[in-house]
Amino acid sequence: MRFDPPVHEFTRELLLQRRLQVYGENLWQPYVHVADVARAVQRGLGAPHRLVRGEVFNVGDTRENYTERQLVEHIRHFVPRCEIEYQRP
Repeated sequence: MRFDPPVHEFTRELLLQRRLQVYGENLWQPYVHVADVARAVQRGLGAPHRLVRGEVFNVGDTRENYTERQLVEHIRHFVPRCEIEYQRP
């Protein structure tokens, strides 16, 4: 498992240390669901080559972008009795 994505990093720290320091609480983290990626790949493979060759496609939805604070607050519901400190620049 990779621990560099913020959700994984935050969850690991809260579960193991019960403490987390967050830098950049207002930084946005974009996410995309694996089903959306699979659907996009399937549609791209099924599309006429002349329409998709060399093109770039956006996948997902801007409603799936979250700030680091939003991520931590969501994770916090699953990890009781933890300490979170937001570092200000």
